[in-house]
Amino acid sequence: MLSFLPMVLSWFMVQGYMALIGLEFNLINIIISTFIFGVGVDYSIFITEGLLAQARTGSKDLLTWHKVAIFFSAVILVIVVASLLFAQHPAIRSIGLSTLIGMASTIMISYSLQPFVFWQLMKIPSYRKKICGK
Repeated sequence: MLSFLPMVLSWFMVQGYMALIGLEFNLINIIISTFIFGVGVDYSIFITEGLLAQARTGSKDLLTWHKVAIFFSAVILVIVVASLLFAQHPAIRSIGLSTLIGMASTIMISYSLQPFVFWQLMKIPSYRKKICGK
């Protein structure tokens, strides 16, 4: 559930931003954004794996490597998706904007809120024992 948190919250953020901007969320946006948000789920799974490794062993190495890999992957993806904003067709521009908003929100949530929630859960003794065996 923790790994799915960024995906769920980013959908709400995309819907809110698009409503503020006045863009319609059509079928094509839903399909394309779902594929892109799937990458965001991968990012959150990697963050969760790094957090679990840190909680179990005390080493931040895996989390650091995952964050670096996510950063470079996200930079490339954001550059590619941002190029859609220069399209002449409004639907393609809309796809680029919704995907860009979704990716940015997923990355921000994966880097900030997800670790915060994880460490708050680790303060619960029964949860910590279940995860770490300690």
